[in-house]
Amino acid sequence: MLPAVSDPSTARRGVSPAAAALLLIVIAVTAALLAYTWIASLVGAGPETPPLHLQELLKIEALEQKNSKLRITVKNIGVLEAEVQRVYLIDERGLAAASYAVDPPLRLRPGKEKTLEVEARVAAGTFTLKIVTTRGIEASYRLRVQGGQRPPAPIAGTLVVAVEPPQGGVTDPPSGTYSYPLGAAVVVAARPSPGYRFVAWLLNGSRYSSEETTTVQVTGYITLTATFQAAPLFQVANKTLTASGPPSSQAEIAILVRNEGAAWGGFSVEVYDQNQQLAGSTQGSAQPGETATVKLQVLLPGAPGAYLWEVKVLNLLTGAYDDCRGMTVVAYSETGQPSFQIAEYNPQVYGTSSESTTLSFTLVNTGGAPGHAELQLYNHNNQLLTWQQVALQPGETITVPLQAQLPPSPGTYTWAAKVYNLDTGSYDDEKTITVTVLSELIRNGDFSKGSAYWNLENPWYVDTSLQLARAHTRTNEDFSASISQTFEAPGAVTLTQLQLYYYMYASPPGQVDMLQLRIAIENSTTTLWSDSISWSQSTNPASRTYTAPLSLQLSPGTYRLRITAIVDVKRGGLSELDVRVDNVSLLAAPP
Repeated sequence: MLPAVSDPSTARRGVSPAAAALLLIVIAVTAALLAYTWIASLVGAGPETPPLHLQELLKIEALEQKNSKLRITVKNIGVLEAEVQRVYLIDERGLAAASYAVDPPLRLRPGKEKTLEVEARVAAGTFTLKIVTTRGIEASYRLRVQGGQRPPAPIAGTLVVAVEPPQGGVTDPPSGTYSYPLGAAVVVAARPSPGYRFVAWLLNGSRYSSEETTTVQVTGYITLTATFQAAPLFQVANKTLTASGPPSSQAEIAILVRNEGAAWGGFSVEVYDQNQQLAGSTQGSAQPGETATVKLQVLLPGAPGAYLWEVKVLNLLTGAYDDCRGMTVVAYSETGQPSFQIAEYNPQVYGTSSESTTLSFTLVNTGGAPGHAELQLYNHNNQLLTWQQVALQPGETITVPLQAQLPPSPGTYTWAAKVYNLDTGSYDDEKTITVTVLSELIRNGDFSKGSAYWNLENPWYVDTSLQLARAHTRTNEDFSASISQTFEAPGAVTLTQLQLYYYMYASPPGQVDMLQLRIAIENSTTTLWSDSISWSQSTNPASRTYTAPLSLQLSPGTYRLRITAIVDVKRGGLSELDVRVDNVSLLAAPP
């Protein structure tokens, strides 16, 4: 019997033990990787980044209405720094009854609150107050406005004011975006910077007006651009201007003219005599920064004497006079005795009690011979205070300084300057001088008596070693703190000058958003005058003597001088802030 033979196509094959083991290992590794990936995704997945409206959150903490003013206290309860850019009052119809731009935007760090103030220029009624950030996040508050100033009307027009080029000048209102009722008439004004001239207003790119002050109607979204052009600006560069010679003779005058502007241009020099009659003129031109010399012949007066003429520089491009200077003209005799005149002097002298001051006089010899003169200064009691002797040739001029001490009591006094001719034994000339002794209204302005008479808010203190008021600290927060002093106006007075020394330093300077000193003169209810001194990173530290000319009339009463340091810092704060004030002076003159 033959053995059975298997069919290869139907025979069953087994898996070898080695292959089976390898297959099980691959399956196990794959399962482990899948399990690890799934578990890692569960463990590593954090919460999703919240949307913007949950990161930047504002809350209106308080709202106060006083007359037509709304004081809004806003708190940042989010996690991002926010900037409030605009405030709206929405009426019950859902229309914007008023819109206010917050310029610059009110910056709020997380957890911080600040107050802003707007004017509720709407009729009485119920409104929704809405504040909007630069990212478009809103916060709202329902309120009742008590008595407004105009009926609610939607703000439908926008006026954009621009300047081209930016350094060419300034506008009123300043460059920026403004909202007005549709159809409102807005007055705008342009003022060129030195070295530029106003060209025209452009309305939406088209020429609108060549007048510096004009009126535009807000018909929708409009752009009004003040355009300026670089122009020359001419100044007389001579330190002194004089001309002399015999009466009715010709004299040559050399005049230096410097172009302080930003463009080449031509000018005309005009000389006017003591009667404001044109005595001569000539023309020239100069590049920016260049000084040109022009010469012209003039006819001197027919009688011996000293005369005050004027030199004017006419800008041929702008058609305006850029400069005007006085010139001493001397017509002197060719024969006879010397004769002396006071050609120039200051008829008004101001100072404080017992202050030492220097008075300057220009003497000329208008006679026909060399001579000697004595310039004498007399006070209000006709007492000789000081004198000085000089020698002059015919036609010669000389500047004579005389030093004297002002009276000890505030008031107005009449002094006299006399020229005594030592050759003839007679007085040739006499001039009257009005001397005003000003009252110093601030006590202990140099802080030599510590904090006496001053009220200092923290962190201000008196540094006794430096003898000045100082705010020297490190800070992570914005603050506003002042030093102040009350003063009395014993009668009707006019404030003439405020002066102080200041020093401002911040480290690191990049952490400062704003640092300034605000100076104000106040009565019990009102700020009568104010000004600000601003710090910048480019001048750190900043220090100098600040002087403000004043013309502020006060009635008898009590007033206050307030000097406030205002600091706005970025997150992280300042490691050092140093603000100093010294030598505070406030002068007043009788009316």
